[in-house]
Amino acid sequence: MEAIAAVANGFMDLFRAGSETFISWVTGIIPLVVIMMTAVNSLIKLIGEDRVNGVAEFATKYTVTRYTILPVLAVIFLCNPMCYTFGRFVEEKHKPAFYDAAVSFVHPVTGLFPHANGGELFVYMGIAAGITQLGLSLGDLAVRYFIVGVIVILIRGIVTDRIYRSVTIKAGKGGFGGPLTLVPTDTRNKVVSITGGGIHPIAAKIAEMTGCPAVDGFSTGVPDNEILVAIVDCGGTARCGVYPKKRIFTVNVLPVGQTGPLARFITEDIYVSAVDESCISFADASAVSKAGTPTNPTSAPKTKAQAKEEVAKMNEGKPKNLATRIGIAIGGVVNKFYAAGRETIDITIKTILPFMAFVSMILGIISASGLGDVIANTISPIASTLPGMLIVSFICAIPFISPVLGPGAVIAQVVGTLLGVQIGLGNIPPQYALPALFAIDAQVGCDFIPVGMSLGEAEPETIELGVPAILYSRVITGPIAVLIAYVFSIGLYS
Repeated sequence: MEAIAAVANGFMDLFRAGSETFISWVTGIIPLVVIMMTAVNSLIKLIGEDRVNGVAEFATKYTVTRYTILPVLAVIFLCNPMCYTFGRFVEEKHKPAFYDAAVSFVHPVTGLFPHANGGELFVYMGIAAGITQLGLSLGDLAVRYFIVGVIVILIRGIVTDRIYRSVTIKAGKGGFGGPLTLVPTDTRNKVVSITGGGIHPIAAKIAEMTGCPAVDGFSTGVPDNEILVAIVDCGGTARCGVYPKKRIFTVNVLPVGQTGPLARFITEDIYVSAVDESCISFADASAVSKAGTPTNPTSAPKTKAQAKEEVAKMNEGKPKNLATRIGIAIGGVVNKFYAAGRETIDITIKTILPFMAFVSMILGIISASGLGDVIANTISPIASTLPGMLIVSFICAIPFISPVLGPGAVIAQVVGTLLGVQIGLGNIPPQYALPALFAIDAQVGCDFIPVGMSLGEAEPETIELGVPAILYSRVITGPIAVLIAYVFSIGLYS
């Protein structure tokens, strides 16, 4: 019996430790988060979505504002995942880059504006709990996290913008064929120059605009199924018809039409000639017109807008006294505050508390079972050095791994919480909290790319190109984000 009792007590100890963690969070973190979320939600409702939309439309005009102000406003005012709907303000060719910038900000924003992503707070709060345990202030960490986040989303926007774009090529003066629209894919992505003397300037230009590699076809063989476009300088012999015969896009820099022994294969849908740099431009999404269905105004029910308009007309000319106007204004403000509070409590009960309970259970099991020592000996050496964090960020950003690690940010939140525990125990220096936040989060949003871009009203072709562009850009920008965060961590908690 004593053995059974000992086993039962040991089993319960696994969960007692977790319950203590849960209580400390509920009494410490939750009240602060709830009040902050309510305050920001109230402010957003007072400002109004229309005003924010006006600023968003202006911010799309310039690269810097498109990948800083626009995603920051989207995340703060619309929250995750509705922030991606701001993609509707962006030109089609910039939609993948905007999504990458916006989704990369849904965690850095939580230090100052936790309402923006209540379901994934523990990427930040997990590590922040360790800083709090040391008796240090979170303000400095939250501000630096926000600032580095803005820098990172600008870099990611620019990098993704330069990867895999579609371009349109039209015929030059005296030329034939086209226009051709080149859409790179994961397999068909080589710009092959068959002009002699290395890479032709036209091939280099197309490669630069599409993000595809340029290959000298005379010195390097490329399988036909990998060629996006072939650049030739044929005056009318075999070369100008060889690639059209294989149904490979062909760009001839000379003004040559349907001629030569393979003339019958040279058609406008696969061939274009007399091309110079002015003939190449980024492709725009084709306009899609949607015909509306007429409705019978006598039988259709009134919309909310129509009803409001009728009431306004009925009240026209009826003066309101000062007391009535003040009452209406105060009532409007109170209703906005109440709605903000209700939304905050709803998020807290349905999202934040369940995840707290889940993480608390894991931490309790780790702490009581002795796994904490194993984790400390494994994680601490990696997370307390810059090379270690660079390796972690690179692994998290690998294209076939990042979509698996992304869903719900569960992996990042659990790892962040474990790192927070080690920081609180003194096994990891607190100044490494900032680079660690970016090291464990290089995969953010990689599982949500098609859905997020769809919310931004991207075309199917744009989504097809955007997925690999974003995934490959993370391999570049993941380690860069860690380096920037490391620089900004200098002087933090020293």
